Amino acid sequence: MNRINPFLILLLLLALLAVVIWQDRRLQGEIVAAQERLVQLERLGKRLASLKNYWGDRKLQERRINQFTTFAARFVKRKERHGRKVKLYLAGIGPKDADRIVSKLLNSFLKVGTLKIETAGKGELSMEVELLL
Repeated sequence: MNRINPFLILLLLLALLAVVIWQDRRLQGEIVAAQERLVQLERLGKRLASLKNYWGDRKLQERRINQFTTFAARFVKRKERHGRKVKLYLAGIGPKDADRIVSKLLNSFLKVGTLKIETAGKGELSMEVELLL
């Protein structure tokens, strides 16, 4: 009984080979899943970076605020700036002009903090708009 049966060695080697092949296929599947997740994260990162560049650019936001201010210039009574906030006080706005101003405000790429609309008398409105930089 001193000799080891070659058939047993062959079976042991075949079992070892089967385990190695099984581990290799499992790891390849995990690598493919990790690569797909990496591609998804890269896409998400690029999208977030483009949104940050678009919405986070203070100079671009200031330019947009100035464009809006010139659009509604005849109604702007006061403009205040407090840090990263710009407050516009508009008064004497008719219904059609109010519709145009609110449409322009909401359809442009401005970060609106608050928007208060109040009646200021006979067919006129006043607005207080807080825009964020």
